[in-house]
Amino acid sequence: MIMEDFKYQGLLSGCAKRLIILSTVLLSSFANSDSKNSLAGQSHHQLVQRYQVQSSVLDQSRAEFWQPVESSQAKLWVIYTENLLIKRVIDFQREQIRISYQGESLEKSTPSSIQRDTEKFLLVSFEKAYRADDLLPVVLEGNPMLRQPLINLTKSQLHRLYSTASFKREKGLLGDILTITIDLPQGNIKRRAASLQPIVERLAKESDVSPALAMAIIHHESAFNLLASTPEAKLGLMLIAPKQVDEIDAKAFYQPELNIESGVKQLAQLEEQLADIEDPESRQLCVIAAYRVGIHEVAKVFTGRSSLSQALPLVMPFRSH
Repeated sequence: MIMEDFKYQGLLSGCAKRLIILSTVLLSSFANSDSKNSLAGQSHHQLVQRYQVQSSVLDQSRAEFWQPVESSQAKLWVIYTENLLIKRVIDFQREQIRISYQGESLEKSTPSSIQRDTEKFLLVSFEKAYRADDLLPVVLEGNPMLRQPLINLTKSQLHRLYSTASFKREKGLLGDILTITIDLPQGNIKRRAASLQPIVERLAKESDVSPALAMAIIHHESAFNLLASTPEAKLGLMLIAPKQVDEIDAKAFYQPELNIESGVKQLAQLEEQLADIEDPESRQLCVIAAYRVGIHEVAKVFTGRSSLSQALPLVMPFRSH
């Protein structure tokens, strides 16, 4: 049954969100020490290095044409043309797309060509988007081979959407920049969630994890962005780190079933590690926070140290209200 009312969002409300925010803040303070730890294998370490170096190179080249530079993130997919004069963005959190033209590309554009370009982008498939990405195919081997739209629109919606577009001109590094912004139809995120829900329910039940919790994690981490990525090289719907997979391959991160399987297994492992927390809600809050920043960082919230055994007695009386 499709959760039309998106009830699983409630799992991340109130105190759960506060704990996640607190853990995220702490993570940034521990980032330098964490980066010194070796990963689960040299290939994992090399992938993260390649990813971060290539990302830095791309941002440096883009900075000559665009300020500020936008790069793909967990809830944002950004692609530039080869000459860097056109920037296309899907914002999965705000539920909108933006296309910006400048320089020669703006001078050669016409209203009809801009409309064609925009409508074509609205229908982009995952497979085409992945191949066009400047970063992922460079650092990952293999091809996810996923024939699925990125934003689940029908052709009948295109003209209506384009008629609602807003146009903004502003000064850029090469003269004028024209940006077209379109808000996606209401409920688009529900359709993306519904397309993944059967997979999530099956895999979650196999690992004895709440399907609602798994859906909430995907919603919070990536907003159901099939091309999600972060500067730390966490990839895919559930932001899987390279050290979490056995084989470094694009499919492990960008085939939804394999990505969700890795994420659900991690949730199951965390629930087992935190099983001594008797209060179910307190345990769930800690599982959510640990998924984001690591179980030892959650321990530091309570003790200032990474020892889980020292933190558990303090977590025991913890309540979400």
